[in-house]
Amino acid sequence: MLINQEAIKTILDIEEKVHTTPSEMADKLNITFFPYDKNKIKPELLVFARKIEQALLKYKANIVPFEETLESNYLFLFRNILKGFLSYFFYHIIAFIKNEKIDPLIPNPKALFSIKIGKKIKKGIAIIAIGENKSRNLPIDYTSSFVKNQIITIIEMPNEINSDSDFHAHFDTALKLFTKHMTHIVLAVSKTKWILYNMNASHPIYEIDDKDFDLHILNGLIPKIYAPIKPPKFSDFIIRNDKFNPNNSEYKIYIDDIISSGYIFEKTKLYPPGKNIEELPFKNDLYKWIGHLFLDGRNGMSYGFLARQIPSELSSLIPFEQAKEKYRDYFQEDNSYFMINKEIYLIVEILNEKYCLKVPDIWVLTQRSGAKKTEIKINDIIKIGLVNGNMIMDIPIVTKINTNYKPSFDTRVILSHAVGNAIIASVLNHFNPGNSFSENFKKNGIAIAHWHGYFKDKALPDGFVVYGEENPHVPCSAPQSAIYALRDKIKNIEDILKNNLNYLGDVHVEPNHGININFSTLNNLGSFIENNPEITVLGNKYLKYK
Repeated sequence: MLINQEAIKTILDIEEKVHTTPSEMADKLNITFFPYDKNKIKPELLVFARKIEQALLKYKANIVPFEETLESNYLFLFRNILKGFLSYFFYHIIAFIKNEKIDPLIPNPKALFSIKIGKKIKKGIAIIAIGENKSRNLPIDYTSSFVKNQIITIIEMPNEINSDSDFHAHFDTALKLFTKHMTHIVLAVSKTKWILYNMNASHPIYEIDDKDFDLHILNGLIPKIYAPIKPPKFSDFIIRNDKFNPNNSEYKIYIDDIISSGYIFEKTKLYPPGKNIEELPFKNDLYKWIGHLFLDGRNGMSYGFLARQIPSELSSLIPFEQAKEKYRDYFQEDNSYFMINKEIYLIVEILNEKYCLKVPDIWVLTQRSGAKKTEIKINDIIKIGLVNGNMIMDIPIVTKINTNYKPSFDTRVILSHAVGNAIIASVLNHFNPGNSFSENFKKNGIAIAHWHGYFKDKALPDGFVVYGEENPHVPCSAPQSAIYALRDKIKNIEDILKNNLNYLGDVHVEPNHGININFSTLNNLGSFIENNPEITVLGNKYLKYK
């Protein structure tokens, strides 16, 4: 069973053009090399940078001479600095009157005075820097946009890192390097190996002389440059206030599952402590403000999620010819979907027969961004939904939205899995009434969890499908990640039916990021891992490279 990309984008509320293959991404990249003094750069870094450049050219990325990337726009720059000053003083007065902290997205005068005046690199051009640069002379100081110019920094391998370093050592080192160099991606290089760090909290280690070096650049680096981490904003949702009371009895079993599972998952050590942005060693107020911009005002980062999909009504499968007659005023035979009063209907082929089904509405309870994943408070739980191609957020009735209350980076991936679960449950219910997955879905919903590690080969019980190992290495919040999740999940339906598999759930592998797993309940999942502690760990130990 296949769904084309336009249908997937419509379902997942993705409006922008999305390239999903590394070769497409490479072709759209514009990259420049930041000026450097070769006499101050170690030879191995220069050799490595040259290899990167050759690989980018091989895959048709556009390498732009640095001088050609610069533009003069002093009026725009001064206007924004003035706007920053006015905003600071206005919001400072409002915060004082309301006795609140000022929004970290509002720059303070020290940050504004630190903005470099002069020509800037045009928006949308990625920058590769080689070696160390001093504060106020970093690539970030020369960008037109602090969030729309991706920066990649090539440095020497830190002394404290080696092939035996664990997840936490890599994680702490990467955050320090991001802060020190104000960069989105770090390529740490030794004489024999190199590591790719980005905000995914991943740390793939490659051999310098690996015969697949160019493929690692194509599948690993290029997608991370083209599809940067992009946290969702409130403006991406239909926000409904006072629509969700977490104390209502209808949510009790799901919220109890989320909260009680936290105690089990704490023992598994799959959810590392979050990092507060105030703890990071930024060199000046400007760089700290840029950090807040990058996180859309979040107070920090926490990795992974625990979520519970609420049961929803399954859709009926209508034979193609019958659907064609029933919906003839809306039907578009040359398309894979059509809409009736904003409701989305899919046209799908299953076991050589065509059917039509309505995309089910879905709702999920999950944690706000930054909440401690294993010490869950009821007011940290939010309700998100996907209805008629619109992302919806229901704010808890007693919660006041502030700078700490933000949707998870993984929101669209969570919703992608949830709608995929509802479609699979609907299809299996048609072909195999009473099957385990559909029955559990109707009665209990589905648990969805994510952490930055992988399962040991053949560690899962029979009935679980594993997919995604061959996908490009994109960040969790990129639209590509949500598209891969739904596209490939739906592909599995054909094999499930052909092989008469007692389907129980699936594991979506996100290479050099982690996994999303769909299980019966969070407590069942936590207990399964607690009773089999060696089957999954943080980091890339069990990742199969493809």
